[in-house]
Amino acid sequence: MKMHRRHKNNQNITSASNNIIISEVLYNEYGSNTEAEWIQLYNPSKKEIDLKGWSFVCTKRNSEEVHAITYGTISPGETLVFGKSDFLRQYGREPDQVMDFILTNKQMVLTLKDDQSSTVDTVGWGGTGKWKHLRAGDNQSLLRIDDDTWIVNTNPDLTDVSYLTASRHRTLKFAHFLGGKHTVIITEVLYNEPGSNTDAEWIQLYNPTEKLVNLKGWDLVIYNKKIASQHPISGYIGPGETFMLGKKDFREYYGRIADCEFDFVLTNKRLVLGLKNPDNQVVDKVGWNMEEWKHLRARDNQSLLRMTKDTWIVNTNEYVGNVAYSMWSGPAKNMIQGKKVMFSEILYNSGTKWIQIYNPTSIPVELSDWALVKTMENDESEEWSPLTFLAAIEPGESLVFAKTKEGESADGDFHDAYGYYPDGTFSFDLMTNPNNSMILTLLDSSGEVVDEVGSDSASGWAHLTVANV
Repeated sequence: MKMHRRHKNNQNITSASNNIIISEVLYNEYGSNTEAEWIQLYNPSKKEIDLKGWSFVCTKRNSEEVHAITYGTISPGETLVFGKSDFLRQYGREPDQVMDFILTNKQMVLTLKDDQSSTVDTVGWGGTGKWKHLRAGDNQSLLRIDDDTWIVNTNPDLTDVSYLTASRHRTLKFAHFLGGKHTVIITEVLYNEPGSNTDAEWIQLYNPTEKLVNLKGWDLVIYNKKIASQHPISGYIGPGETFMLGKKDFREYYGRIADCEFDFVLTNKRLVLGLKNPDNQVVDKVGWNMEEWKHLRARDNQSLLRMTKDTWIVNTNEYVGNVAYSMWSGPAKNMIQGKKVMFSEILYNSGTKWIQIYNPTSIPVELSDWALVKTMENDESEEWSPLTFLAAIEPGESLVFAKTKEGESADGDFHDAYGYYPDGTFSFDLMTNPNNSMILTLLDSSGEVVDEVGSDSASGWAHLTVANV
């Protein structure tokens, strides 16, 4: 059973009663199943806290139960989850501790007490006291977003502690990056489901601020050719959280209920989608096949995914959880962990070919004597090209290398297409075809493989196919 680490020196462990909080509770699983319930605690302090002798008190209408916590510690900034027999099946890991009591779906107050029987924290649901508005549906959790505010989380995945931690500065940074006027933004849209099915379409919104936003009075605006229509939405979106607008097939496809339903069709043809606040201001827009988004075209079961304020990509693996791109946190942070430089974007199926690399570390990386290698998978042929950039790539920065053309300047060709010059060049062609797939490898000055990516049917990247630009 996984446990958070313990200090060997017990003097580092404190049992201060005001340092642990209840951060999330799932008490209402599908049907009558009570074996998937769980409670998450969080330690916002700077000290490790010993929970031995602490307890949960469950106060129901006509009864009170006390359930002892016999062991366990929580490190600073860490969580500890009490779960039951279905936890492993639901979340792919064992809970930190096993709980053997039932969290009723009806009225209940859950209290955490320390080893002196002093109340540390409390939350309730089902028409009880100040929490009378809190009622979670099937497979929804109660999620804490600040000291006194709880919301119903429709996608409980045990990764939502950011509202209480230092990641607040990331959401604020992103809000500033967006220009300061955005309280909510559009982050992902799936409008092109397989065949003629329009009932699996969805729109994802994101709140980059520190405040809970009430969406009452907000509207989605559809600009289809010269016709505009408004569609009201409602609900709450917590700080750093997403909000899913879906249709009747959303639960069938994604295993959970959308936060708000909509009934209009997101056409596969030309359309602009706007988001309007209660002051009748359009705070965000995205489109496809028209205006500044004329290059955006998603195929069947692909979504449009926002990378930055002005950059959208076609996401070939939409799974409703991609807000991390905007802050290099969560899944994106895990993806690049340990990499000193990585491929971040490649354009190979166009007249102007280029490769972008990115430095995800906190230190400059010297690129002298680094090289690119192109391997054609079927005939195993290789071509090498040095990176013509003799300086360092700075932390959090990217560099673009363009393909040289015989008798022509790559700088000039790239400049004609993009209005600025690339950082360097490479010499081989990036043209590929399904019968002889390409793998690109980035080597450092010692010949070590730093990163790889493939195209079309190349091993490991068979799902990646890019249309002509």
